[in-house]
This record gives sequence, C-alpha cells and structure tokens, in this order.
Amino acid sequence: MAPEVITGEDYTEAADVYSFGVILSEFCTHEIPYANLRHHKSGGAVNVLYITNQVREGLLHPSFNGPNVPEWLPKLGLRCLSLDPSDRPSSLELTSYLSKAAK
Repeated sequence: MAPEVITGEDYTEAADVYSFGVILSEFCTHEIPYANLRHHKSGGAVNVLYITNQVREGLLHPSFNGPNVPEWLPKLGLRCLSLDPSDRPSSLELTSYLSKAAK
C-alpha cells in the first residue's frame, strides 16, 4: 500500500504506480516483499504494523535483488516507490519507458 494511502490521503494514480513498483520487486526477487523480515533482536517475524509504519516513514523499501535482473528495472522500481507521489512516473511515462526497455 502506498505510504500516502496509509496516512489517509486520497487514492490516486500515483498509488497504483507505487503498487506497480512492489510488483516489479516481486518480479525481481520471486518473493513477497517483507515476507522474511525478522526482528533485529528476537529474530522473530515482525508484525504488519511495524512494516506499515516503516513504509510510511520511507525507512523500508522492497528489494530488487535477484538473478538476471536488467539494470534498468531496479531504477524504474525505485522511482515507482518514491515516498513523494509527485516524484513517481505517470502511467503514460511507465508505458513509454517499458516500451523502450523491451526493444
């Protein structure tokens, strides 16, 4: 969920772009973001509230590390996951970027 949606702001296209960034992370890592996140002291799984707060504050981001990930993909994913919705690409920009990357 986009950080601004967590804080109660209106759901916009930028929130969808954030979600797309999360999907790009899943594509790269073949994992659900934060599924294996562990508490630094106890080693136990962290709860959803902790993850939500960390995402909202911009302190936690999905990973793009994975085998054979094209160089451009993490860069695009991080832009999609920008904390500031106005810094995220529009869906039109995404379409253009992906079309060029596919060539």
